Formats: sequence, C-alpha cells, structure tokens
Amino acid sequence: MKVKATSNVILDVEEVVLEERSGSVSVGYELADGSGYESIILTVSGEHDGKQVNQSSQIYLRGV
Repeated sequence: MKVKATSNVILDVEEVVLEERSGSVSVGYELADGSGYESIILTVSGEHDGKQVNQSSQIYLRGV
C-alpha cells in the first residue's frame, strides 16, 4: 500500500507491506505549522481476474 500526503503533512512511512487481505495498519503523521485542511491518500494495488487494479482512499485532516 502506498501512502501519500499533502505538503504540510509529514508521514512516518511511504509504503506499507500488506500481508493479509484484511486487518488494520497504523501510519504515523505530523501536521506542519500553519497547516489548514490537509489529506493523506492510501492506494492499494493488486491483481483481480488477471488485470491490474488500484483502489484509493483519502483521509482528510484539519489542523486546529
């Protein structure tokens, strides 16, 4: 799984190896000073019926 974020988010990792089809993962992050509305994007890539597939999810963050 690839992990990306907007420029004001500092991530602990850029990629997480998924061993199982279900479960949970933890990704540490820190918001930079002056950040407002930010996001983290998680993208899982794999193969289904012989075709390459991707699924992305976006997590929205707001610095207060």
